Amino acid sequence: MKKSLKTLLREWREDKKGSVAMMTGLSIPVIIGIGGIALETSVWNAEKQRTQTAADFSAHAAAIQLAKAGPNQPLADAVAISQAAEYGYTHSQLVTTVTDDTAGLRVDVSINQPVQRYFSQLFNSTDLEVQSTAAAIVESAGEACLVALDPNGDGVQLGGNTDMTMNNCLVASNSEKSNGFEVSGSSTLTSACAGVVGGSNVNESAVTFSDCRKLREGIAPVVDPYAGVPIPSTISGPFASCVSSGGNGNGNGNGNGNGNGNGNGNGNGNNSGNSGSSALTSGRYCGGFTFSGTQQIEDGAIIVVDGGEIRNQGPAMLQGTNVTIILKNDARVFLTSQADMDLTAKSSGDYAGLIFVGDAATQSADHRFAGGSASQLTGAVYLPTDNIELRGGANMTTGCLHFIAGEIDARGNSDMSNNCENVGTKPLVVLGGIRMVNS
Repeated sequence: MKKSLKTLLREWREDKKGSVAMMTGLSIPVIIGIGGIALETSVWNAEKQRTQTAADFSAHAAAIQLAKAGPNQPLADAVAISQAAEYGYTHSQLVTTVTDDTAGLRVDVSINQPVQRYFSQLFNSTDLEVQSTAAAIVESAGEACLVALDPNGDGVQLGGNTDMTMNNCLVASNSEKSNGFEVSGSSTLTSACAGVVGGSNVNESAVTFSDCRKLREGIAPVVDPYAGVPIPSTISGPFASCVSSGGNGNGNGNGNGNGNGNGNGNGNGNNSGNSGSSALTSGRYCGGFTFSGTQQIEDGAIIVVDGGEIRNQGPAMLQGTNVTIILKNDARVFLTSQADMDLTAKSSGDYAGLIFVGDAATQSADHRFAGGSASQLTGAVYLPTDNIELRGGANMTTGCLHFIAGEIDARGNSDMSNNCENVGTKPLVVLGGIRMVNS
């Protein structure tokens, strides 16, 4: 039976044969493209994970080294680069940043890795890279106000009837000895916490800590915040000549002076005597000086003591505001219980926060601070290569006082504080553990 033209046209129009094959043919490139992009994305994700692992390990490795060495950008760079190289990354792909604040030392590491485009370059031909960042922080355990810096020294030793109170601060010892922190006899210690690089010999019943349960052994060394403080030249400039401020004495005799008083010489060299009738001015005091009565230091003065001793003669008070006393050539402070000091450090400049400064290149002396109940020091006593003996029953301060020395030996009552805002002292940060943080 013949079909009409109208019927044939209708059947042709309604015929569905071959449409699936046609649609399948058209969709194959799309399916392949989607699969290719999915595969490409998985490659990118794998590279992202690899760079993230490298960044994490690099930041952590650098933090471990900074916990020992303090803030040191070149060291952090070197350690991070070495660690990342184990994963195949080069120096040019890393950015390492070290920041230091009261929260602790932070190391940020960023790694950039170019990745290859495959199917995606059909849609976007721009270069592509993955970036991973990581951050590790050497947390601050707090700030100290008494620190023994010498790793080979005896550290912090409290003995006898010592009753030491550290208000709002820690005590720290960089000594690596097995007894680099010792509290013995009838002595007691009250502080936020205490720590030592090496070991300790401490009667736990004799210590009271507000911020930790017990003394911490194996801490990271406290970094010297004043390392490199400038020492005035005694060859040229304002400190080239010695100040003549009294009599000179040699050996065990007495020296009569034309200046302000008499000087008693107890050793070799010169000893300048002052009766307190005039203020000590900026200058270089060769052989030290002896003070009695009330001895004023001129406001803003920088006193350089070149050898000899700073010593009191009988009941005496040494007063000064905005002053710094610099010790050179084994000059030492030797004060009896009859001596009082009322000294405030400079609040700005090279010697901000520093009352006493020891020249690390020429000092290896023993000092005795045995001030009376009227003593008040506001600032830092910084004698990094010397030994300090704290004697007597001095309530040294009601505000801010830091003692920083090679070794510290206390045999008397002392009261120190860390209320140092606006004083100019630098924080003595005691570092704690290492923690990975969000970058």
